[in-house]
Amino acid sequence: MPSRRRPLPLLRWLPPPPPPPSLPRLRLRAWSSRCGPERVDVRCGTAGHVSVRLFNGAHDARNRHALVIHLPSSPAVDDDAAAPLPTFLQHLPVAQINYRWGGDASRAFHWPRPVHETSFAYAWLHANLAPPSNAGRDIFVFGSHLGASLAASLALTETHDNAKFDIRGLVAYNGIYNWTMFMPEHRINKLASKTSPSVQKLQSRLPSLFRRPSDLLDPFASPSLFFHSPGLLAPRWFASANDDDDTVWDQDEQAATVSLKPPRKSLSVFPPPKSSLRIPETFLLHHDGGDDNGTKAVGHSLRSQARELALLMRRSIVESEKRGTVEWDEKEDADVADEEAQMRVQAVDAGPLTDEAGFMALDWMRERTDAM
Repeated sequence: MPSRRRPLPLLRWLPPPPPPPSLPRLRLRAWSSRCGPERVDVRCGTAGHVSVRLFNGAHDARNRHALVIHLPSSPAVDDDAAAPLPTFLQHLPVAQINYRWGGDASRAFHWPRPVHETSFAYAWLHANLAPPSNAGRDIFVFGSHLGASLAASLALTETHDNAKFDIRGLVAYNGIYNWTMFMPEHRINKLASKTSPSVQKLQSRLPSLFRRPSDLLDPFASPSLFFHSPGLLAPRWFASANDDDDTVWDQDEQAATVSLKPPRKSLSVFPPPKSSLRIPETFLLHHDGGDDNGTKAVGHSLRSQARELALLMRRSIVESEKRGTVEWDEKEDADVADEEAQMRVQAVDAGPLTDEAGFMALDWMRERTDAM
């Protein structure tokens, strides 16, 4: 069990970008969506730009309909090859952030590049699509697969109390929320249950996504780590590309790491005390595939990824929002608080991301806004 609880410093979605520029030139593209989309190239400091596609009037700050920020399942290959929208989003105002992440040819797009691009894109959207000062507008964030990791971190660090133009909810499908579960020394890999094939496929991609193993411990990559420290040491590097193709971890480095005393596992206080952040309403959809004959895998799986984040978020709601109230009663209010936390943060096996699963996500968002 974690031995102690430590407060986190006040966090924001990093890095803090400079004041967003005025609305740049929009370039119309007609390859998708009935009303566009329009394309905006948002500057990322000295690191080039990130392409944002705006669908169905999303660019109009006077639009009172809820805005959905979409982080696609896979990174953009180039500026002109953006991912199509999922079916359930095609009629909604959507801002799609076409982040870049990884690749074998260059390390320029390895982590932390995607979080930087997402940060600059969100800052631009928040500055340029905000409604007039006397109006409000809801934002929902949807991401799947690699985009789900970014979506979760964005929602956790940009959901504020009493903001008129702010994130209202997070929907994520088959995300990795704790990349340290891929480390051999993580406790989940000590279980007898096998790793699910859907997660196993990602293992070989780690060196093409992250520059070094220590990046897996970045909470902006692994949002579960906003709530706890895993008590793990990361090797200094991945296996050489000249090694066996199936080998991710350098054996000598792994042995050296195991010989060292790891840091203590501990819970963290998140959101930080006195910050305006709050835990967003969240819908974590997952599906590992295959026929489990009615049983649930307990090893490393997409289900275990979603379940861990959901449990940590619920605990934060109870601990930081409920127990801090003057009216809190340990015996009478604990069950009520836990029930509310489970309603605010849900984790559901939704099956493959077909139209049916997509419309589950749409129904969930519609229950939380009257502007969709």
